[in-house]
Amino acid sequence: EQGRHYIAMEFVEGGSLRDILASRGSLPASEVVKIALEVADALARAHHLKIIHRDLKPANILIAKDGTPRLADFGIAHIQDSSHLTQSGILMGTVDYLSPEMCQGDPPNELSDIWAFGVMLFEMLSGKLPFEGKSMTAKLTSILSQSVPDLTQLAPDTPDALADLIYRMLKKNPQERIPSV
Repeated sequence: EQGRHYIAMEFVEGGSLRDILASRGSLPASEVVKIALEVADALARAHHLKIIHRDLKPANILIAKDGTPRLADFGIAHIQDSSHLTQSGILMGTVDYLSPEMCQGDPPNELSDIWAFGVMLFEMLSGKLPFEGKSMTAKLTSILSQSVPDLTQLAPDTPDALADLIYRMLKKNPQERIPSV
């Protein structure tokens, strides 16, 4: 407007999924599925437009007063086929949610967002991250080499089908992950 560029965004009063997890620890499977379906819908639309979020995490899921989630913060998003916009080999995103291939410097794609989504679902159900470490190096090592903990032990009420889906999202080899959200 009048030679000035700006972004207008919806104001979401309800806080973030991170706030909810901080106060409640974990969520029941029915609530996780309700939130996940809405986030998957938004992420699928972004992927259809060739946009990779690159920083999917609970802090970037805003919860409106009516309880519906909003996928937010596309600040480090990657537009596929636009490699000149981002530098490859640069570690971007929150380490806890980085896919193994991104930890190794590979370019982001839909499968790296699927990994982050799986980490987030695991955390929502269990109240903890599947890969942990006291330093960034320890976290990266855990992501690259540790097995996914048994979600059904950490969150016994998790339906088997949901646990299986999350395990398939968290395959170390991206070609073994589910192909889309």
